[in-house]
Amino acid sequence: MKTSVQLHSKISDQATQLARHLGSRTGRPTNGQTSPQTSRTNARTRIAGAALASIAAVIGIGGLGGTGVASAAEISPYFQGYSTGTLVDALRNDGLTHTTLAFAVTRGSCAFDAYINNRMADARNYKAAGGNLIISMGGADGVYAEIACTDDQMFALIDKLIVDSGTRRIDWDVEGQQLNNVDANARRNRVLLRLKAKYPDLQTSFTLPGWLNGLQANGMALMRQVIAAGVHVDRVNVMLMTFGADNLRTMVSPSTMAQAVINGYEAAVNQLAGLYPGKTRAQIHAMAGMTPMIGINDDATVFTLADAQTVANYAKASGTGMVGYWSFQRDRAQDRTGLGSVNDYSGVVQTQAQFLRAFKAAEGPVSAPTPTPTPTPAPIVNPAPTPQPAPAPAPTPVPVACVEWDAAKWYVAGTTVARLGKTYVATAANQNSPPEWTPTYWAVTSACGSPAPAPVCTGATWVMGKAYAIGDLVSYNGRLYKAKFANPGYNPTISTYYWAPVTC
Repeated sequence: MKTSVQLHSKISDQATQLARHLGSRTGRPTNGQTSPQTSRTNARTRIAGAALASIAAVIGIGGLGGTGVASAAEISPYFQGYSTGTLVDALRNDGLTHTTLAFAVTRGSCAFDAYINNRMADARNYKAAGGNLIISMGGADGVYAEIACTDDQMFALIDKLIVDSGTRRIDWDVEGQQLNNVDANARRNRVLLRLKAKYPDLQTSFTLPGWLNGLQANGMALMRQVIAAGVHVDRVNVMLMTFGADNLRTMVSPSTMAQAVINGYEAAVNQLAGLYPGKTRAQIHAMAGMTPMIGINDDATVFTLADAQTVANYAKASGTGMVGYWSFQRDRAQDRTGLGSVNDYSGVVQTQAQFLRAFKAAEGPVSAPTPTPTPTPAPIVNPAPTPQPAPAPAPTPVPVACVEWDAAKWYVAGTTVARLGKTYVATAANQNSPPEWTPTYWAVTSACGSPAPAPVCTGATWVMGKAYAIGDLVSYNGRLYKAKFANPGYNPTISTYYWAPVTC
């Protein structure tokens, strides 16, 4: 695996310059196991892993503390710090007004990689030219500062990064086993409290892996620890990519990458609403972000330019705070598919920065549509009475026990539930998708019916790191999965190359 290609996460810029309609976004989750292909595929996987996670408030400097009335999304692609080209040229030539510089990571000692340190002059010039910059910590490659440093060393290291770059926006891209590192997570929280005390205007975001059902369980656990520690979070960005072709076909309707990204984002918004019960729905959307991987993903599925337009339209309509993507360096002109390395091209035919332009449709003021006037019917003078047939007797309703919706249950299409005084029928398989918020999965119905029967086969609870053979059945988050290939305990909801959901 090439070290330079494995950097991949994005988060979004804050809307501090919203009056200028600036935008930003990006990221990608690190699966690392999506397919047993060569380092080229693994590189894309890492890129996708870092991308899905920074969700923040766009409107107000305070992010989660803002008003929650979003007026535009930030469009903040990831800028690969280890690649050629400058931030300033990208701003002047392609309109890269917001970006997330990836990644500030160490190699085991408490010092950043040289490529990040060498970007500081470019970062200052970019800021001076009007650019809005986020620096992303972590990702899927290297050793996190939270592990390589003591508390005091890490505070000094980030303090110097803030001074040298001129930005007060730091994203924490936490992926893979790092999500479960209790000591590193605690150190990060302690240092963030100290940094916020020194820099009250510091904006903190987290980029976390997501999927169709939202954030992973360990990502949610990390956020609970952050909140419990008293850390102020401005944004949570969700990396949404590499869903698996089979999953797109069987679990997403319509089966497009855009719809998969939207479904995963909506599920994450529902989760964040549970973490921040004092915030309105609009405020949660404003602090949330979504980060797909443009073009060819690790599993050969393709996020197209049409997908980008659909996501941009959704982001603007919903008041989403940020849209990011991996990566700006891949968003370059190409006259044929499959041109060059996936680290340098999106792999689809496009013009220079065409994905950036498509996403920027989410920028700008959000205005409610003008209602279509209802025509006034002409009066009818002395209408002749029309005989009416006698009404047929209403059928006697057959009482059916309504089953309350349960966030922990996996629902298949056709299942009916009761929720907040209404009844719904599942139009597609889903989990943790409240019917009143997710019309993609649920439709209002007139009565409840019996829930679909539970599967008759069972599997042992999935264990991270345990070796599995082809055909093994496991249970994870209330669902059954079957191993398509042997693997060393990869997550069934992320490593869709190795696992497939099954119904018995």
